[in-house]
Amino acid sequence: MRSNVISGLIFLCLAFLIFWQVGFMQHVLRWDAINCFLAWRYNVAELIADGHLPLWSTWQHLGFPLHADPETGAWYPIVWIISIVYGYDFYAISFEWCLHIFIAGFGMYRLMRSMEAGEIAAWVAGISFMACGVFVSNAQNFIYLIGLAWMPWVVMYIRLSYQSSQLKYAVWAALALWMMLTGSYPGISIMAFYCLLVYAVYFFIVGRLLRNKVQLIKWVKVNVVLGLLTLMLTAPHLLSVYEYLPEVTRTEGLSKERLLENPFPPKAWVSILVPYSVGADTYLDEHSNSVAKFAWGSDFSMLNGYMGLLTLMSILVWLITQGKTKREYFLFGGFVVLMILASGDIFPLRWWSRLLPGLDLFRHPSIFRFMGIFAAVVLGALCLNRLIKTSQEFT
Repeated sequence: MRSNVISGLIFLCLAFLIFWQVGFMQHVLRWDAINCFLAWRYNVAELIADGHLPLWSTWQHLGFPLHADPETGAWYPIVWIISIVYGYDFYAISFEWCLHIFIAGFGMYRLMRSMEAGEIAAWVAGISFMACGVFVSNAQNFIYLIGLAWMPWVVMYIRLSYQSSQLKYAVWAALALWMMLTGSYPGISIMAFYCLLVYAVYFFIVGRLLRNKVQLIKWVKVNVVLGLLTLMLTAPHLLSVYEYLPEVTRTEGLSKERLLENPFPPKAWVSILVPYSVGADTYLDEHSNSVAKFAWGSDFSMLNGYMGLLTLMSILVWLITQGKTKREYFLFGGFVVLMILASGDIFPLRWWSRLLPGLDLFRHPSIFRFMGIFAAVVLGALCLNRLIKTSQEFT
């Protein structure tokens, strides 16, 4: 317990130090973070301060159902806490952003420790995840990052509940899902649902639960408790969104052009080695002394796939060494599939995936790289942990 507190405090400091421009309030977040999310959160905070539920905004569209838009944070507990304690301004939105960087990094560290990784591998995973290209390039896409930040906690507690069959871990997993669902972009939540569904099926098959009736019953009980408690906690949020759906045209599904807009193209893979290469879409032509546009093939916020050089090198070593486990193959396979989905129209998989419920409702194929980087960081940490153990055995 004490070690977790100390580690948590260090990760909290790192979240503000790594992104010191935001953490020390030297620069504000830009674009959507200010134009949309700060405005909505300010409205939520004002309503709560006046003793009202954040249901209706009078400041947008001649009246706007604030509680029914899943992107406003009206039902997100952290937004409520900040609203009650301080309120929202430029300082508060910067603080909340750094707070979620901490949640992501410390969550990844805790996940790896729960998977019996050593301290070094767990610290590398936590720092790699919180400083990965997604958090650097998608800072303005505030709610994207909230969903990703809670993913390690969700996976950790679901995994522990499956392995131990203890319902307390299912309760913690439901609480983490509550945070994810109420604070995240719906597309991230939908992706997380399918990733967790695949993991549940994987555990069912690898655990050979059909041959063990006792374990099968426990597994079902854990899932029932997890599902019911999650529905209870998120009911206000889900019901609000459901009632508003008839007014949302996107529920009819996106066109092919919109669905495949802003992929993670082949050129963007250079970001895995040099993350700041995708920091802009223009460059200075020295011969003509003018600014020319470089065609990346996507929005520059969707191009960064950096996951840390130690993570990358560990995976490359894993590819050429023996002793691979089923869990590692599962993570690598997930990474490959997710990056294929992120590539957009280069492969047909993203277009075919629209046939699954919910996957036709959001654009930007590149956001699939979020979960791909998550899987890669976990795999890299497991590989690094094995390399460290092997080197210790030789010495």
